[in-house]
Amino acid sequence: MLRSLLIVCALITTLWVTVSAAAGDAVSGWQGTRWGMSADDVLGAVPGSKRMVKPDKDGYGNSLLLVLDSYTVAQHDFLMKFWFDKGGGLYSLGMLDKSSDGRGCLEAYYNFTDMLMSRYGAPASSKEERNTVSSSFSRLWVLGPTRIELTCMLLPGAKKELKGQFTVTYSGIDTVEASKL
Repeated sequence: MLRSLLIVCALITTLWVTVSAAAGDAVSGWQGTRWGMSADDVLGAVPGSKRMVKPDKDGYGNSLLLVLDSYTVAQHDFLMKFWFDKGGGLYSLGMLDKSSDGRGCLEAYYNFTDMLMSRYGAPASSKEERNTVSSSFSRLWVLGPTRIELTCMLLPGAKKELKGQFTVTYSGIDTVEASKL
């Protein structure tokens, strides 16, 4: 009797741990990349990626070293930018939708929202800002050591057309920063 009870408890504990791990679904990079990889490792993991002729730097000493000129997701064509920290490890990548059409921006934003919600559940935060000059929408998921942020910025164009920019940013974070979200 005691043995049967212990087996049932072990099965329940195993099921709980398995379901918890699947629900958390930690992400530690993008596709075949992992946070902290060197530029050479990323070049090997991402077919078609290439070194920047003249790397960009941000104000914190980080460098944009690699790009992928074209990556298609859900019928949206993206320019991929791979950022590396001062130590040379991958810490962020940006996906910039090549379309500047406002309607395409919103479509991409909602398509990606649906894809991420079906895979990871509700975002940790959502924000919409509208004023007389522009509108912006953003959603953020925190998945273990990874943040995924969707952003859509809409601006009026010169001929009353709506311009837009859609971006997806994947970045690695530490557990202290994650606990603040």
